[in-house]
Amino acid sequence: EAIEFLDTAMRAAVGGVTDTETAVDGLTTVINAFGMDTSEAGRVADVMFTTVKRGKTTFGELSSSMFQAAPLAAACDEIRRTDESRNDRASCSHDRSRQTDY
Repeated sequence: EAIEFLDTAMRAAVGGVTDTETAVDGLTTVINAFGMDTSEAGRVADVMFTTVKRGKTTFGELSSSMFQAAPLAAACDEIRRTDESRNDRASCSHDRSRQTDY
């Protein structure tokens, strides 16, 4: 897996016109923040490239800012999933006396 990850990072660096260290830093920051497996590095790189394509940033700038953005995004995602889970439990309960409200 480490070699596959490094290969993905090197491709991201070349495609993003940055160095491998910067690409590795951005990818690992996102992977760690979201608790992902390193095998998903390609998916992360694709999302980062899409962000660069749609915005006014470079792959290097995006990678360098991930240490701030990724943990916040992961926390927001966790809050959203928790809220969805609560809503699913509430909608599955037909007996209001047994339903848990938060």
